[in-house]
Amino acid sequence: AQIGGDGPPVIFSAATHEAGAWSGLNFDLNEENSALQRVIVEYAGAGEAAVVVERPLGLTGFVVRRSAGDGLRIEDGAQLAFYSGEITDVQGDAVVMAPASGIFRFQGSRVRGARWPMRADVGVFGRLPLGAGHDWADNAQNAIGIHGSVSTEITLPNQPAGLAYRFHGDLRVLRGGTLSFSRGAPLVLDGVIELRGGALALPPGFQIPAEGDGAIVADGGTFTARGTMENPIVLGRDEEAPAEPSAPWVGVDLTTAAQAQIAYLTIRGAGGGGESALKLPRSPVEIVGLSVEESAAGALTVNGSASLTEARFRGNANGIDIEGGA
Repeated sequence: AQIGGDGPPVIFSAATHEAGAWSGLNFDLNEENSALQRVIVEYAGAGEAAVVVERPLGLTGFVVRRSAGDGLRIEDGAQLAFYSGEITDVQGDAVVMAPASGIFRFQGSRVRGARWPMRADVGVFGRLPLGAGHDWADNAQNAIGIHGSVSTEITLPNQPAGLAYRFHGDLRVLRGGTLSFSRGAPLVLDGVIELRGGALALPPGFQIPAEGDGAIVADGGTFTARGTMENPIVLGRDEEAPAEPSAPWVGVDLTTAAQAQIAYLTIRGAGGGGESALKLPRSPVEIVGLSVEESAAGALTVNGSASLTEARFRGNANGIDIEGGA
């Protein structure tokens, strides 16, 4: 179905100009692929998103405003192509992606007055980055909210300048799953990455700002952070960034990890949970080039056999706690 065109906009509205005055549009499985151009949907969102998409849908110059729920909800199996448009004054999230949905293209969006401009299972972004030209401001969060479980191999890609990933919920890496990142993936670690038998791999040169509840916790699984002298991995504030006062983040707990491979890793500004910034696994580990700085608690907890060379500890509230091994 084709709705709208180059002429005046097509407006779907309500006689009562109040958010939630009607349910909205639903493009269900019984319809053909659809395209909407210069279409406005307003005062919808009664009980669900203003627009629910179950089939591939193309949107150009599309507007959702004053929704009592989410703006767009893309269901499993559906693909979204969004070419310029705006979502404003919605009481939920602007765009919500189901775990098995997909993005063909998403560019040129303007989002105001939402909780999140986009919220999705992490697997949705294990494919391609969004397009450019986004203007996200005055929302509860001006970022891509990610959550969910990883049971396959997923690499979180880079995004256009100004877009960042933040945690809408915890990320769980399950047995058989591997979560990795493009070197410049704009992740802010303000939630928990939990290894439940899976693998987490951080590339050389990767930098993750961390804050608040940010933590990496292993329950089995493999943690790999192998930087180089020229391209270290940094968890926490970048040394070149201005040192703004902030609460410490939690840190990295590898106590029950099956395996850890660490080289040229810097952990800065952790210890917010009252525990060491880095807790090593009970299994043997050899580490080169570890740096722990500005921890609000201890720098390092050794739980098993550990070999450290080229290690540096600076500005931490406490030092090394040896609970087992040497």
